[in-house]
Amino acid sequence: MSGVVFVGDHCEEKPGELLALAATLGQRSMPLFVFHECADHDRGSLHAKPVFKRMAEASGGVYVEFKPDSGAVLREILSSVAAFTAEGHEGVKQVGRAATPEGRQLQGRLLVGPAPPARVGTREQQ
Repeated sequence: MSGVVFVGDHCEEKPGELLALAATLGQRSMPLFVFHECADHDRGSLHAKPVFKRMAEASGGVYVEFKPDSGAVLREILSSVAAFTAEGHEGVKQVGRAATPEGRQLQGRLLVGPAPPARVGTREQQ
C-alpha cells in the first residue's frame, strides 16, 4: 500500500492546482493523508482548512486537524500512517489504540479502509 503524507498549516498555492494533483493521486490509488496544524485564531490556517479537506477527499485519503502545540498528536498520526502503509489494517492494529482523539479518529478511518477518491470537476478546480 502507498500513500502521501502532507503536514501543513497554510495554503499559498492555487486550490484548483492542488485539487487536480490530489485527484491524480486518487486515480493512482495513492491516498493523501493531510495533517493540518490548525490554529483557531490564525486566518491563513482557517483559509487552508477547506482546501486541505477537499484534497484528502479527492485522493481517497484522510484529513486530520491538530493544534500547533500537539507534538503527541503528530507522533501518533504519523506512526499510524506508517503502520498502515507498511502493513495495512493489521499494521494499524499492531500500533495499539491511540491516546489522543485525533489519533483515534485517524485509526478509525484507516481500519475502515480508505475512502474512494472524490470526483473533482472543473468547477472546483478554478
